[in-house]
Amino acid sequence: MWHQHILDVFNYHNDMVLLCGQLVGHNPDGALDFADKLRRDHFTRECLRRHFGSYDANIWDNHGLVITRAVDRVPNRAGSASLDELINIIIKDHNGERTIFKIKNSTRMSKVFNTFAQRKGVCVNTLRFIGDDGRISPDETAATLDLEEMDQITVYLEQGGC
Repeated sequence: MWHQHILDVFNYHNDMVLLCGQLVGHNPDGALDFADKLRRDHFTRECLRRHFGSYDANIWDNHGLVITRAVDRVPNRAGSASLDELINIIIKDHNGERTIFKIKNSTRMSKVFNTFAQRKGVCVNTLRFIGDDGRISPDETAATLDLEEMDQITVYLEQGGC
């Protein structure tokens, strides 16, 4: 809703001056610095807690545009095999939105891709997932791709043409 409001520049400016006493700017690249975004999200939640005493965690605890979803849930035990080791990977879409998945090294990427597509409400066949070495096959795993903690995969909508 806020993004729709900011696009109505004249009314947005007037509303911000009326409500805040000044224009509240927007940096569209602000989500690109992931660590800084997490700090800003934390600060926002602290301000909500101070001002209102509490806040709706269902709305505010998703770190803005970052969604944490565990695809595989296994206990991380000392001495477990490396294929059972859990890592977090980032899927970045064309809007710059990042989705974090906690997966085992043995998880097939098809499971991640299907979960991502379902979450976005699109058909997985319309998406292309690209890693450092090019397009990622659904049969590959985090281990075969040599993915490490917080590695990023970029997803694109398939381009159709004549």
